[in-house]
Amino acid sequence: MISKFALAFASLLAGSVVSGHMHVRSPCVRRSPDDACDVPLDDKDYDIMSPISTFGRSDPMPLCRGSPKGAAKSTFKAGDTVMMQFDNNAIHKGGHCEFSISLDDKTFVALKTIVLECFIDSNGLNIPITIPETAPTLKDATLAWTWVNAEGNREFYMNCMDVDIEGVEGGQIVGPEIVIANYGADESVYPKIGQFYHGDSPRTELYENRPMITLGGDGAAAPTSTPTSTDDADDEPTPSATNDPSAPQPTATSIPGKKCKPRRH
Repeated sequence: MISKFALAFASLLAGSVVSGHMHVRSPCVRRSPDDACDVPLDDKDYDIMSPISTFGRSDPMPLCRGSPKGAAKSTFKAGDTVMMQFDNNAIHKGGHCEFSISLDDKTFVALKTIVLECFIDSNGLNIPITIPETAPTLKDATLAWTWVNAEGNREFYMNCMDVDIEGVEGGQIVGPEIVIANYGADESVYPKIGQFYHGDSPRTELYENRPMITLGGDGAAAPTSTPTSTDDADDEPTPSATNDPSAPQPTATSIPGKKCKPRRH
């Protein structure tokens, strides 16, 4: 017969596995369990560190963990540097991170993209992002973090923050649409990115060839260009060019080709 102690220990272990990954500690995310964020007890999300999707499951959580917009917890100005601070439970050997902004929780414009080495580069768990100097004033905007882990179950993580932006008259934010991967069970809808720490393709071409989006102060998010494509002999992606200095580009120590394997740390 299994003892009560064994059952209790198994339950505790299972709970720690379910809840143990990563989340944004600052700025405050929606339904944050952190006391500093002053969220009502019955609205705290104690599973905030878990992914919103694991590839192969047909029931992913909605974007932003399905949490509706609330009052802004933070206000930033155009040109501000925002320090994204993370609680670390398991960084899964790094991976691809994006930091983005939206007004409708559907279309997210990337402000910063880190491929391969999120959390394991020199920034570690404190990652600075910049609100573009060209940003318009945005009321009730959503600042988001998304992550595809390099090792482990093929997952997609997302935290969302309610913010106001004090911008410039007639301003715009121009950037690529975020990549959503390992979301659901249908690769024809959302791509799968394998365990690239263990040799699978990191699929960096997904971050290089994608639509550019313009976010204006009127709340409209409209495509500004179509994805670029390459047909070179090695079938390796080439980053798309832009003449807009405010448009963010992916950052990494290196962008490997299909046969390259990310450096182990």
